Amino acid sequence: MRQMQLIFHFEMAECYAIWGQWDKAIAHYSAFLQENKTTSYRCWCACHLGIAYCMVGDTQQARIAFQQVQGFARKYYSFDAFCLRKAREYLLNDPLQPMSPAEMLLTQARLERQGRMWNECMAHLEQAKALLKETDYEEWVQYYYLKGRSLGHLGQPEEAEAALEAAVALRHKVKREVYLIPHSYNELGELYMKRLGLGQNSTTGGGEREGPAGETVEREGEGEEEEEKEGEGRDSDRDKERENERETWRERAEKMFRKAKTYSGYDFD
Repeated sequence: MRQMQLIFHFEMAECYAIWGQWDKAIAHYSAFLQENKTTSYRCWCACHLGIAYCMVGDTQQARIAFQQVQGFARKYYSFDAFCLRKAREYLLNDPLQPMSPAEMLLTQARLERQGRMWNECMAHLEQAKALLKETDYEEWVQYYYLKGRSLGHLGQPEEAEAALEAAVALRHKVKREVYLIPHSYNELGELYMKRLGLGQNSTTGGGEREGPAGETVEREGEGEEEEEKEGEGRDSDRDKERENERETWRERAEKMFRKAKTYSGYDFD
C-alpha cells in the first residue's frame, strides 16, 4: 500500500507540474519526499519541488529544496546528475531569484512538451523568447530544441527542421545544456526519415492514389499508343526522381543519427 501511495504522489505531482498548478504539485512532491524511505526518485522530486517553489515565488523554500538535492543525488544515474547540476546552478544565482523569468518559462515549456501539450509549449516559448538576450546560449538551445519538437508534432516539419538546425548550430557555444545537441540531431534524423514517405499520395507513387479506385478510362482517337508510351516514360522519370529524393533524405537521416550517437556530454532526455 505504501508503494502505491508513493506512486500516486509522484504521478500527481508530475501532472500538476505539467499543468502549471504549482501549489498542488508542491503538496504531492512534499508528501512523496516525506513518505519515501528509499533513494528512488528523491533527487528528482527535491529538484522539482524547488522549481515549484520558484514558480510560486517562495525562494526561501526553493533554496532548501535545492540544497536537499545534493544529499539525494546517486552516482551513475543520469536523471540525478541532471537534477544535481540544475540545483547547483540555481543555488549560485541570486538568492531572491534562483530561476530567471526566461528559465521558468522554458521549464514550463519543457514540462508541457513532456505532457504533449504542444500549443501551450509554443506559447510559453514565445514568451521566453521575448526575454532572451543574444548571448543567452544555454536558454536559446532549449528554446530551439523545444520549438522543433513542438512544430514537428504540430505538422510543420520544415519549420521544425529549421528550429532543430538552429539548436545544433549552437553546439560550440553551449557549455551546460550540452545534452540537447545530440537530442536535436536525433530529432532531425527522425524528421528526415519522415521525408522518405513524400510523394506516396501522387498518382504515380505508392500508397493511395487520387481519383476513384479501379476506374478504367478508355482513350479514343489517333496516337493512343504513343501517348501511353510518353506517359510511361514520364512516370518512370518521376519514379527515379522520387527514389533519388528518398535516398538523399535517408542519407541525411543516417548522418544525423551518427552525430547523435557519437556526441559526448549529454546526461538527460
